[in-house]
Amino acid sequence: MAPSASPIDRAQSLIESGVRLHYRFIGLFLVAAVSALLALGAWAVSSPPGSGADDDFHLASIWCASAAGEQDCQPVTLDNPERDLGVGLYQVSDWPVICFVQDPTHDGNCGVLATTVVRANIGLYPPLFYAYASAFVGDSPGAGVAGVRFAVAVVVVAVFALAYLVALPWLRAPMLLSWVLGSMPLGVSLYASTSPSAWAVAGVAALWGPMVTAFLTTGWRRWVAVAVWWFGGVIAAGSRGDGALYVIGVSGLGMLLFLARKRWPVLLAGLLLIGVAAGFFFRSGHSKLASESFVDKFPPVPVHATVWSMIEAWPTYWSALTGAPWGRTNESDLLGWIDMPMPSGAWLPTTLVLGGFVLAGFGVMYWRKGTAVAVLVVVVVVIPLRSLLQSEVLGGTLFQPRYLLPLLLAWLGVVLLAHPGERLAFTRTQLVVAGGLLGYASAIALHAWLRRFVTGIGVVDIDLNRAPQWWTFTGASPMTVWIVGTLAWAVLLTIALAHYWPGVAGANARGRSITRLNAGSSARPQ
Repeated sequence: MAPSASPIDRAQSLIESGVRLHYRFIGLFLVAAVSALLALGAWAVSSPPGSGADDDFHLASIWCASAAGEQDCQPVTLDNPERDLGVGLYQVSDWPVICFVQDPTHDGNCGVLATTVVRANIGLYPPLFYAYASAFVGDSPGAGVAGVRFAVAVVVVAVFALAYLVALPWLRAPMLLSWVLGSMPLGVSLYASTSPSAWAVAGVAALWGPMVTAFLTTGWRRWVAVAVWWFGGVIAAGSRGDGALYVIGVSGLGMLLFLARKRWPVLLAGLLLIGVAAGFFFRSGHSKLASESFVDKFPPVPVHATVWSMIEAWPTYWSALTGAPWGRTNESDLLGWIDMPMPSGAWLPTTLVLGGFVLAGFGVMYWRKGTAVAVLVVVVVVIPLRSLLQSEVLGGTLFQPRYLLPLLLAWLGVVLLAHPGERLAFTRTQLVVAGGLLGYASAIALHAWLRRFVTGIGVVDIDLNRAPQWWTFTGASPMTVWIVGTLAWAVLLTIALAHYWPGVAGANARGRSITRLNAGSSARPQ
């Protein structure tokens, strides 16, 4: 290989020399996938129907899109100012009352079914997510919700797994680490939910790796990468209007950064994906909402107050990745209906570890990475600021961190990149401490989420099986679900961090991590 070759050319040459999947690689991949499904399954059964943000709307949209729901959902001709945005009103029987919303001291046991008028999607959201989820509903609106959540989680794991498999080996470590670091607990609570945000977050977070791979490879691998890029883009754009915008933005940014490589077939595929995402966006009610303010919920404030309050509150959009408190009003909590506070043990350790990894990522910078990092930072500032200025409200209100989570995960993955063909280097002590802190935080997060619904947060006790007021999962007790979910996530954490283990990742004595671009064999210094 010529000494004058660029890092990207060297990386491409190595990967095009051949890829061999080693049995250890396949085994670890399968263990990681199963662990992710077990962890998300634990979250799927750990809360009652209606416990997710705006779940009354999402459950109604899923139910009314199902075969049984089409017969049960009766259109209601009432004054409905939201109809132009794509929100329909339906009368539904046996609807589960969610009496615990905005009251975290109340357990998840409402025990009431009623015939009521619900709000459901008729165009506000793209139809893909609801059409898929409706295939897994039970015999009534509140039945089988855990199954629907798990079916949603299967797609989340599938898009992450496929993106990992098809990506260049030096991209896999930052991709997997960014997903694990940035998903607990906010992302995980969405992945195992009935919210379209599950697909929006996962699709955008997964697509950048296959996109980069498509530009740096040739032959069959390029087109497999394009297919996975499309898969992530379509499920994100087909679930939320803002997800479609994020697909357009991330794909467009990647295409511009690699335009000089003149991969015309890949560029054409990207343009077609952007066109599909734009179609989803403009056919949804979110395209109308983009030019309107939020609902009147707070008194209007001057522009200078909005801007300064946004400067004050902006870091909370990033710290929300870890479940840290958010907002300046009584809506200061993050999970569920913005009513579930996470204990400090759930978010502070993750925040510390996340900060360390981000600083390490800033230690390696080159023009493509730096441009992507800077552009995404600007976008993450501009999007909420624009919405808040339209609504004339203070920063830290209304515009929730989960709306930005897809971009934040993509940004984190890019930050964790090293030079092509290399990985960031960490010592064994750093990785062990990071793993311990992250495992502890994830255990606290799942326990707190279970406690909130099993008895309400007023009870302080490690034993979730003691005097539960709500529990419907007959397959295991609350404590069993907590233990299985915690261990499964710990296994996933271990596999993600093991990518950086010295000797496995190929770190040399000078602290620079260099890995051969081979999918199966242990990395060796070049």
